[in-house]
Amino acid sequence: MISITKLHTYAGLLHGLNFLAILILALTRTQSGLPTYKLLVQNMTATSYDIAIEPTGRYVYPSYLILLYFAVTCLMHLAYAIDYRQWYSNQLSSGVVWARWVEYSITASPMQVIFFMFSGNAIETQIINAVMLTVLMMSYGALSEASPRPLLVYLIGIIPFAAVLATTLTGLVNAGSPPDWVYALVVFVQVILFGCFGAVRFFSIISNESPQRIKSERMYIILSFVSKTIMGWIVIART
Repeated sequence: MISITKLHTYAGLLHGLNFLAILILALTRTQSGLPTYKLLVQNMTATSYDIAIEPTGRYVYPSYLILLYFAVTCLMHLAYAIDYRQWYSNQLSSGVVWARWVEYSITASPMQVIFFMFSGNAIETQIINAVMLTVLMMSYGALSEASPRPLLVYLIGIIPFAAVLATTLTGLVNAGSPPDWVYALVVFVQVILFGCFGAVRFFSIISNESPQRIKSERMYIILSFVSKTIMGWIVIART
């Protein structure tokens, strides 16, 4: 079986390739060198899925959010692989990988913002709530590794995830008739793949064994790559 170090190395390189491919695509879509697709943060109607228009106001560029999470993920995987002074392996051995949860707080936040925007939840306060709930959710994940009662902390951490999911699904229901790819994005990535992260953490808690922690870490790496790649290319392809 491939070592965890090599898996991090390969994952980092693949995330880096995704970053470069999307960056090149974004820069070549317009003569100005900036992506033409953007979403209005304020006063966006629930059915405004034609996002190639440039009205006045503040914008969030989906492409920039995607580039952000690919870049951070790439750098973090390579940092895990280098493992300077065994900072990562020591955390992994202890069962509390703080770095992973910090990384997820940074990379999952733009992903949740994209979910919110494409489900019609593009009011500025909703965007802020998406980030805050995501960071809170990851904080509970970290605490579940450090706490003597991990299952209880884990169950509490489901609450912010449920809140984010409920907001996204409610937005879709109220949006009228969003494109099918928006449903696919939310259902497959946010519901199924993000739910798999929670399932991996649950089985790691109930086993509470070192070999299971390594297996869980492998699954986190794979799920991270699959979810980020699918989301990134669906959004780029459709916008």
